[in-house]
Parts: sequence; structure tokens; C-alpha cells
Amino acid sequence: MSKPYRNVCEIIVPNDLCIGCGLCAGVCPANVLTMRFNEFGTYVPVEEKEGCLPKCDLCLRACPFIDQEDNEDTLAQAAFGQTPGIQHTPEAGYYLDAYAGYSQVDGHRENGASGGLATWFLETLLTRGMVDKVICVTPNQGNPQKLFQFAVLDSVEAVRNASRSCYYPVEMSEVIREVLIQEGRYVITGLPCFLKGLRLAMRKDARLRRRIVALVGLVCGQTKSRSFAEYLCAACGGDLDNLLEVQFRLKDSARVANDFAFEFTWKSKEQIVSRKMYWTEGIQGIWTHDYFKPNACNFCDDVFAETADVVFMDAWLPQYSQDYRGHSLVINRREAFKTLWDEGLASGEINLEPIAVASVIRSQAGQLHHKRELLAYRLCLAQSAGQSVPRKRVGPSVRLSIVDRRLVELKSDARSKSLTIWAQRQDLKAFRWTLWRINLQIKTLRWWTRIQTTFREGRIVSALTKRVQRLLRRG
Repeated sequence: MSKPYRNVCEIIVPNDLCIGCGLCAGVCPANVLTMRFNEFGTYVPVEEKEGCLPKCDLCLRACPFIDQEDNEDTLAQAAFGQTPGIQHTPEAGYYLDAYAGYSQVDGHRENGASGGLATWFLETLLTRGMVDKVICVTPNQGNPQKLFQFAVLDSVEAVRNASRSCYYPVEMSEVIREVLIQEGRYVITGLPCFLKGLRLAMRKDARLRRRIVALVGLVCGQTKSRSFAEYLCAACGGDLDNLLEVQFRLKDSARVANDFAFEFTWKSKEQIVSRKMYWTEGIQGIWTHDYFKPNACNFCDDVFAETADVVFMDAWLPQYSQDYRGHSLVINRREAFKTLWDEGLASGEINLEPIAVASVIRSQAGQLHHKRELLAYRLCLAQSAGQSVPRKRVGPSVRLSIVDRRLVELKSDARSKSLTIWAQRQDLKAFRWTLWRINLQIKTLRWWTRIQTTFREGRIVSALTKRVQRLLRRG
């Protein structure tokens, strides 16, 4: 006999559309959903006990990948559309102002992923009494099965200790339950899909609308499963069973801003061992070839966290990227926050300059191409395979170059095989041998695409210069 109800465990999880945000479990009034790692190292909701309410569909309504009418456009329109002076672009969504800069407060820029402005902003909200608590991702040291988690923080020191990036699965169920129980004014940081889910949940629950006073977005290219960190640790010679800590986005004064390092620390016999791997020494290929990426990421078209009140990102522009310390780009959508930026600049706490939104959009050109143009073909492939996918603002299309279509197909294959093979056997040689042919084809096509773009844009000399500089850095 079939169940008299439907929830995310019956609709989202079987169709491999769960991003693992945990909002479904957090808002479940019967508290029957729990977030657990699956065999591929991604979070999924599990119905661990009976009690799901027959007429309740909150978990589905809060899911960012459910097929429904509300999307980033409608949610952002409701949140920002009536703001005086607000402007809009199809790429970046709504905006009042855009800035480039960095924090000059001790530790912010050095320990942050980019220019430290997000840390400064969260600390300022706390110290000025605009919020009571900050919800963001923090390290969970000493637990190799769960290295990072969302936490509710109420001090500047705790916020500062959580300033670095996290390329590791995290979920929000526990902190959302706390918000529903505990009065207070909360600011929540999150990826675009997580914040979209929050906006959806806030529409249905007055407590969330009243208590969550600000959403802080982080530009995201893709999320990764737990296997991503495990694979890189193993590639560094690390012991996965005794892994103590991972630090992402460590800066190096001898390298440019986007050649950062991941550092893995583990216990070996009686010693503590730490080793680093830089972006250009192996991480870049794993990332750009879509290894260990959840399937739901293939159906996201939001680059600039369009439902967030303010969004932060790296300044991947030529005038900023050579400074290893990093710069931040900011899109502000709330009039109330303009005063914070002005006063921070006047006090010398931050270095800030206005920047054209077109420049901000250009800094994420690669992500826009991936999440908009290539999404159209991914939707075609999914439909051809009979897969269930949500409606997106981009429609299915095959109007891409042969090279782009082949890249989408190869990356899809690399994504699924990487998750499956690593789950079956955590063996570096076997993993690399199985994927070497796909990897070679992707590299060849990407190389050909770069050559074409370089000639088309007349950047031959600058491209050769960058290549020589990169080789010199490697010795």
C-alpha cells in the first residue's frame, strides 16, 4: 500500500536533484527527516521514523530544486523590486551598488578567502547591534567524517575564526531548527541555492520571516561532495582515517591571488603531518572537469545569489588578481547597508571603490557561460534521458558549438564516474586510470577553445607572457 503523502525523499532524492542544503529537514514540523551522508559523500534527507503529516508539503516547498513557479526572479522581485533606486540586469539580478575592495582590519584579509569584506560586514552587523547572531560555516575539527558545519555564532571572535572558504558539504537543518525555536535577529550566509530555499521557506513560516533579517550570498561555481576533499588529501599522501583538519584557500605571497592552496593535516603514528596542494598543482583540473559535483549543480542558473540582500565574490579581474592578498567584489541590494559601507570607508576599516556592475558581471563570465548557456544543453540531455528536472529560466537548446556540446557530455561522464569510482574504491591509481581518457579529451577541447578565443580577441602576446610567467613560477 502506498503512503498517503509525498515528501522530498520520494520526489527529490530518487531523481538525484538534492543539493543537501538541509532546509527540508530543518522546517519539517513532524521532525521526521534527518540529513545523512550517502555513499557518494553528499548530504540527503532520510525519513528515519514515521510521522510525516499527510497534508504537509513544507519540505517540498522549501526545496530549491523542486519544479515550481517561483524562481530567483519572482523571489528577488518580492524582496527588492520596490526598493527606491533599485536596478536590474538579467545576469546579476537586482542591485543598488557594486564595490571592489578589502578590509584593513587585522586578520580579515589575510585569513579570508578574498579581500575579507564579508568577514568585516558580518562583524559590523554584530558590533552595531543590527543582528544578534550570525549563521555561517565553521570548521568541525577532529571529526574526519564531518569536517565543517553550519553554526550559530554570537561573537566577533567566532565569526573571524569562520572566515575561510569551505569546499565541503554542509547542511542547515540544525541551525534552522534553532532559529525556529529561539527568538532573535539572525543573519545567514549561504550559497545561491541555499538562500533560494530559505526565501521559499520564509514565505511559508512567519517565524523565519521575522527572525532572519539578512541573507548574505556567496558566489558559487559548484559544490563538491566529501569525496573531493578525500581525494585531494589522498593525493597529498594523507591518511583519510586520521585526518584532523582541512584549510581551504591559503594565500601565498609568491603566487597570484587565484593560485591558492589547500592544506591537509593528519596524524601519522605519533606525529602531526601537514601538506599543501596548490590550485595549479592538481586542484584546478579536478574542479573544472566537474569531478565530485552533485547532479543538482547541473541545474542551477544563479551565479550572483540573486535572492540575497548582499553578495560577495572574488575579484577575478586583471587589475586585482595579481595581488596575492585578494580583493572582494560586492553587490549591495539593501538601502540600509549603504551607510555601513560609507562609514567603514570613512573610518579606514575598509578600502572600497565603486565599480560598474558590468565589470562585476565580467568577473564571473565563465560561471555565466556554464550556468546559462551550457545549462540549455544539459537540460536537453536530461530530457532525452528521461530524467526529471525543474523548470529553469533557461530553456532547453542545442544551439551550441560542437566543442561546447562535447565538453558538456564529457564533464557529465566525468562527474558521475568520479563519484561512483571513488565510492567503490578509494584508490588513486585506479581512479586516475579509469578517468584518464575522459580527462585527456576535456583537456584537449579546453585547450582548443582557449586557442580559438586567444586568436579571436587578439591576445596572443599576453597569453604567451602569462604562460611563460607560470612556467617560471614552477621553476
